[in-house]
Amino acid sequence: MIDCGPRLGKLSLHQFSRATCKHGLGTCLSATPIQAGLFKQNVLLETQHGEWIFRGCSHYSWQFPKERFFANFIAEQTNLPTPRPYLIDTSLEHFHYDFALMPKMPGIQLSDQSLLESLSDDDFKKIAYELGQTLRKLQTFQAPFYGEYDEFTNTVVPYKESYDQQLLQKVRALIEASNVTHQTISNDEERKLMTIFQAHLKHVTSSFPVITLQDYKADNTCVMKVNSDWQVTGIFDLMEARFGHHLEDLPRQHATYIDAQQLDLADEFLLVYDLAESDLPLLNCFIIIDRLIVWEYMCRNIDAWKEKPFSKWVQKYCLTNLSLFK
Repeated sequence: MIDCGPRLGKLSLHQFSRATCKHGLGTCLSATPIQAGLFKQNVLLETQHGEWIFRGCSHYSWQFPKERFFANFIAEQTNLPTPRPYLIDTSLEHFHYDFALMPKMPGIQLSDQSLLESLSDDDFKKIAYELGQTLRKLQTFQAPFYGEYDEFTNTVVPYKESYDQQLLQKVRALIEASNVTHQTISNDEERKLMTIFQAHLKHVTSSFPVITLQDYKADNTCVMKVNSDWQVTGIFDLMEARFGHHLEDLPRQHATYIDAQQLDLADEFLLVYDLAESDLPLLNCFIIIDRLIVWEYMCRNIDAWKEKPFSKWVQKYCLTNLSLFK
């Protein structure tokens, strides 16, 4: 038996083989749980027909169909590398939960810290720039509206309200959820936040919508060195994808560099966007929203986190020359 963590449980190679053979991938020769990621849904399988990722026990009924939809959509609309074919099995024949199978993307996965030890400072700089370049390529597709995936129609449908109102609803929900057991965001902080959002989020509709992933970051990509340059060879973990604003996918990776105290890489990642001064207030709004997502999760799962002042914590991620809480 292979211990695949609390979510997937202990599984046998025979179980994996039955699943891979059913989907035409041949016998499973080995199975290695992937340690990266919060939810431990993934196992690397070596089969007679190459390496595949087993992704089990979906969070929601729409998770795997949505990921498959956007894997196909992104590849077809932008020619960027996503895991295809994305095979879904809901039969419960071999496991007591649904699962998906997808090819392992080529290159190194940037969540694997052991592989990163051999990279130079110049490599990291080039990878940061390539992550920004790839994001711009993703956003070459102009969406017809702001919208979210609908599992019943297997397509993206427009939001019922304007996108700025959709974002404001999201902010209110995140603040409310953060304060369920203990007030972690004060009334005064909430008031100041809503003032900022109401002043700047109304400008989102001045830009055409694009594909946004919400969780775009190095950990959800594979990269490969070609000659002296790096290129992204895989984009995955597409559960939160939708049609949104082009600045929305900058905060997550930017914050990752800030947390690692790699300020030069944070700048390199943003460099390709050639941001104007007028972009900064709206980008700051998206940075705060992204940090609210993280804040709410941490408040829900780590008791000590609730003692942190939100305004002080979020400030380090925001761009300079803009004070959020005066």
